[in-house]
This record gives sequence, structure tokens and C-alpha cells, in this order.
Amino acid sequence: MYKKVLAGLTAFVMVFGIGETFDYIDKDVFTISVNAEEENPTSGKCGKNLSWKIEDKVLTISGKGEMENFGYYGPWKKSDIEEVVIEKGVTTAAA
Repeated sequence: MYKKVLAGLTAFVMVFGIGETFDYIDKDVFTISVNAEEENPTSGKCGKNLSWKIEDKVLTISGKGEMENFGYYGPWKKSDIEEVVIEKGVTTAAA
């Protein structure tokens, strides 16, 4: 019984007590920044000095140096790619 009363009191304070807490705060103080990622990106970075792009179902890796290892999921979709081109200057290719 004690736990139920305590849980109810805690829920009441959480719901009704929070409103007064923020009344004195100037609303202009808070800034929210949202960056929405593209659902199907067609270009991006894949290493310190490497970039990738997809045009006409061709994935092209270009630049100089090592490619970042994305692990299991890369920034592109397999279904969007029929051919891969790795340009001169790329020293390693990764998943």
C-alpha cells in the first residue's frame, strides 16, 4: 500500500509540479537545432580526404587516402548501386 501511495504522489508531482518550474525561465534562452539526415543521400564523405557519390547507379569513391570503415551499414543502399568505381588515389576500400 505504501508503494502505491508513493508512486501516485510521485506521478502527481511529475505531472503537475513541472509546470511551475519553467514559468520563470525566459523562453528565448533555449535554442533547438535539428539536422535531418537525408533518407537516400547521393553523396558524402567516406574518409578524411575521400568522398563518394552515386550517379546513374554508379558508386564512385574519389580522393586521396584511406576509406572509413562503416561497419555493416554504409551511407548508401545496395539497391541503388549496380557498379562501383574506385578512383586512383584511394589507398584502401572498406565496408
